[in-house]
Amino acid sequence: MRKLLAFLPALILAPQLLAATAHAGGVAVLPPSGIGVHDDHLLAAQDLLVSHLRSNKLQAFTVPGEVSKFEVRAGQAIAEAQSAGGDHAAVVHVTRLGNSARIRFSVYPVAGGNPWHDELAAAGPDDIDAVLERMAVGFASGKPARATADIETVTEKEQEPLKKRTATSTWGLKLGMAAPVVDGEMRNMPGASIFWLYDLRSFMAEVDLGFHSGDDASDLYVGINGYYPFSRGNTTPYLGGGLRLQSSDYGASDGGGLALVGGAGILFGRLSSVQLRADLQYMVTTYEVDSYDYYDSGPADRSSGLAHGIVANIGIGF
Repeated sequence: MRKLLAFLPALILAPQLLAATAHAGGVAVLPPSGIGVHDDHLLAAQDLLVSHLRSNKLQAFTVPGEVSKFEVRAGQAIAEAQSAGGDHAAVVHVTRLGNSARIRFSVYPVAGGNPWHDELAAAGPDDIDAVLERMAVGFASGKPARATADIETVTEKEQEPLKKRTATSTWGLKLGMAAPVVDGEMRNMPGASIFWLYDLRSFMAEVDLGFHSGDDASDLYVGINGYYPFSRGNTTPYLGGGLRLQSSDYGASDGGGLALVGGAGILFGRLSSVQLRADLQYMVTTYEVDSYDYYDSGPADRSSGLAHGIVANIGIGF
């Protein structure tokens, strides 16, 4: 009887000693936790993570237990892994809200040291396997899960098109006057243009197509402009400029190329479906324009220079 009593402690501790020996080292994967996720999905995630860790040549095993809504703390995870004979404790927590979920993966060394933390978004339960595979690859290679995707582990969440703010667009007509100066002489050229204005709240972008003609001079252009509005209200001043590709005949010879424009304006009715605007810009060509001085006798004198001058417009947009 005394011999039997002497062996009782060993018999009681034998299952625990056998478990610790069976899992000497390796990653102990604790029961996952989650909010908004079915318990069966969490238990499946535990088995999947073990498989993916083993696929990356890491020793891993599951720790029996119940899933929970609350993430296992580091101290508790280390204690359970140590009791199970592991040298690392792996914790998975899933938070799901609607059609979006975030999966958090943490690994704590039992002997102490820096823990490993990783996180990735998922569209739902169908993404869990791919996310866990990438997390296992990331842990084995020292990379975050977002950098371990391949053609088989791209998630449904990553396949979703990116959401973008919708820009308010208006089109309209501008009437105005250009007054280019060539070789000290100013031409007065009335004109018109059609514009498309895109309002992106923090800035505005415009494409316009127009012409000017008068005083024995003319031009035809297409331009791209950007403006910074100083207010988000119904009436806002703005400042900006852009580039024009134009063909011009300023009285002496034809020319063409890029022209720089810059200036300021004011927009009325920014919050309305009908808008009024006025702007004043300064234009300078990047190409030279020829001019000639003619005499009663002898050849004409030719000179070249950049055309520059003021452009003023008023417009209405719809």
